[in-house]
Amino acid sequence: MAAMSKRKELLLRAYIVLAGLVIVAIMLIGATINIGVIHAEQWREKGDSTKLKYFDIEPDRGNIYSADGYPLATSVPYFDLHMDLNSEAMTKKIFDANIDSLAIYFSRYVFVNESPASIKRRIIRRRNDGDRYFLVKNNATYEELKKIKSFPLIRLGKYRGGLIVERKSRRLKPFRNLAARTIGLDRDNAPSVGIEASFDEYLRGNAGKKLM
Repeated sequence: MAAMSKRKELLLRAYIVLAGLVIVAIMLIGATINIGVIHAEQWREKGDSTKLKYFDIEPDRGNIYSADGYPLATSVPYFDLHMDLNSEAMTKKIFDANIDSLAIYFSRYVFVNESPASIKRRIIRRRNDGDRYFLVKNNATYEELKKIKSFPLIRLGKYRGGLIVERKSRRLKPFRNLAARTIGLDRDNAPSVGIEASFDEYLRGNAGKKLM
């Protein structure tokens, strides 16, 4: 009798464990169906909005110097600045706590002909519209970039602040027309000439990639 009782007890425990495994399996299957079928589109959109991609980065063109070390042609960086107003990390709490101060700074240093109240309304409207590429400033200098990075909200960092920086470069000749024909031109829509053409392989550098 004792052996039979023990056997029944073991069978009961086995059934309980089996029932637990079945319940867990059913829950996992339900969760899979919920994510993969019922809310598939929602999760796909969420993934598209957060996944990182590689972007090409064009290198700055190399400088050309005179024999005594003076720059004859140089590349000066400038920046197109936008804001992702719907960054996942830019929560409503963070946005609401900083929007008034940000609008004041924008009015003072960037959108100088627009009032803080107007800027605030415009940013809120664009955020509500789902804007992820709000224009802050085109062709900003490095000093302007540093200044804007110190603004409220933006200074919280790339993700919570939402700043998107696109770096470009502009070719300048400090001595303007002096030896301009010899230095030559680097052109996208026409053949390059002069030193710019002869040493293009070395001046143009190698493109890189950035994960964003």
